Amino acid sequence: MLYNAPSPSTPLTGHLAQRALAGAVSLQGWWRGEAASMAVLEGLRGRPVLAAAGTAQPARFFAMLREQGLTIVEHPLPDHHAFADLAWPAGFTDVVITEKDAVKIRPERAGAARLWVAALDFALPAAFEQELLALLPPSRQSD
Repeated sequence: MLYNAPSPSTPLTGHLAQRALAGAVSLQGWWRGEAASMAVLEGLRGRPVLAAAGTAQPARFFAMLREQGLTIVEHPLPDHHAFADLAWPAGFTDVVITEKDAVKIRPERAGAARLWVAALDFALPAAFEQELLALLPPSRQSD
């Protein structure tokens, strides 16, 4: 069992996934395959940033941004939001979104807003990986 939460949500024994922000990249850069960097997140500190998330638990995303020292205004959206309309609240030039949401927004649709994609780093505990590998049949070596 692998839990993607701060603590187990059932009485079953299992492992906790380790989640952290890996940085951010511009929406244009993200579509080009550029890597996220912590320097980009650090560059957003000290100014108001709109944090938009169309995820099941946007509060987790917002908390991770705050933990990085960002001053955010939360803009939660319904899970699986289509982003057909990019109607951000007035007064924001910087908008941070999740990778889950970035796949729905082509850079040419961003308009005057600067969109930043925050990348999530998801690591499996070593013990979970070992237990999973032990369940798999042994690989066959080709001669």
